Amino acid sequence: ATRCPAVAAQDGGLAGDVADAAGQLGPDVPPAPRRSRSPSPATTRNEAADLVGRVVQVVAAYEAEEDGYLSIHPPDRIRILYSKAEPGEASCAFPAYFFGELLSPTPGREIRGWFPCDTVERL
Repeated sequence: ATRCPAVAAQDGGLAGDVADAAGQLGPDVPPAPRRSRSPSPATTRNEAADLVGRVVQVVAAYEAEEDGYLSIHPPDRIRILYSKAEPGEASCAFPAYFFGELLSPTPGREIRGWFPCDTVERL
């Protein structure tokens, strides 16, 4: 399995968390998944700010685990809308999730939601 880009930030990955990002969520963003383990390593504010608006390519299919999550499949592309990866809930299949929106949604499919870091890579 591929390492989560949030965990691999020191290797030029996507990014990790920022201490004060909670205020950056808009009204359409569901609560972040929660897990009873510590979040991914923090990065600088500039690295996290660079994450918002970044487009990533889906490299592995993922079916939403529940409401608020986003089912994705290759070759989907997703724009990241939240500046940090969040740890998943204890029942989640993956350790960390990004929040984003599909760039080419199809009818009947959710457009925005949380998806695993491990299922995407940077373009």
